[in-house]
Amino acid sequence: MIEIAPKMIRYTQMYLAYESNKVNLQYMPIQVSIEPTNICNFRCSFCNQSSPNHFSKRPAGMIDLTDYELLLHKIRKTCKSVKTLSLTLDGEPLLHKHLPQMIKKANEMSFFVRFSSNGYKINRSFLEKTKYLSYLISIDFCLDKDEFEKHRGKKGSWAIIFNNLREMVNYLKINKHFHLEIYENSGYYEKLNKVQSNLKALKEDFGKMPRLTYGLRSYHKIVNGRTLDFSNSKYYGCLYPWTSLNITWNGDVVTCCRDLDGEYVLRNILKSSIEDVWNGQKYLYLREAILKNNLRMIASCRSCDLPYDRQRNRWRYKMQKALQKW
Repeated sequence: MIEIAPKMIRYTQMYLAYESNKVNLQYMPIQVSIEPTNICNFRCSFCNQSSPNHFSKRPAGMIDLTDYELLLHKIRKTCKSVKTLSLTLDGEPLLHKHLPQMIKKANEMSFFVRFSSNGYKINRSFLEKTKYLSYLISIDFCLDKDEFEKHRGKKGSWAIIFNNLREMVNYLKINKHFHLEIYENSGYYEKLNKVQSNLKALKEDFGKMPRLTYGLRSYHKIVNGRTLDFSNSKYYGCLYPWTSLNITWNGDVVTCCRDLDGEYVLRNILKSSIEDVWNGQKYLYLREAILKNNLRMIASCRSCDLPYDRQRNRWRYKMQKALQKW
């Protein structure tokens, strides 16, 4: 109850600001993501990484540890309500060789860390290096080996990830501060009844454990540039610019967790204060465009279907996600 109360206060601030059409916000970001790297070892069919010109839009690279520590200090000083730090945006976090050190640094500054991974490199060695650290790993998987390797990863990757998941589930007994999410991700290529069957099989295979949760993953913005017609769809808006700060490996702040190509860069956080970025001209313009249903003016928002998703724009759903992640 003590932990939930501050979250409810932050959520109420956000709700009132959004519902009253405020673009200049009196609170700082509630959720922050830092990208360790935008390089990935997979080319999943539903991801921007599979696009041949992906890195022509935003250069490949890895965050410098000095820059990372600077960001941590800025976030801790300015975003006092942020308890969980997400080390995810584009790319595979495990490809940054200093990821264990990054988690440790964040823990030392009272951040709980969460990140998404394809699971290919999360082996016993990584788990041993992070044995005493507090973090959560979220992994998309599917028990259908052929479909998994067709749409994700590469030949032979399924068995490696399956074994790594076994190691992670076992490590829940060793590291009491480690959390694991396993998502059934065949929704991209399977019908709903098949997806639900796959999820049930996942649960039966890996079993019940403390700090182990399961879920279904639905994909929205599949590879930038696809053409979607929303002319006959009801518009609900988008909450991300009222809640989250998303930082790429070189310090650029982008629209949200879906702007993997960096199509709308708000400012560079390494060269500016969080306050100046959060209520800077480009953030205000972004929020105004969303409130006025003028998304054609924002390159990263033109083909996104989230503003037209009724379920994800219900306040009850937003509240559940807020309490879970923040």
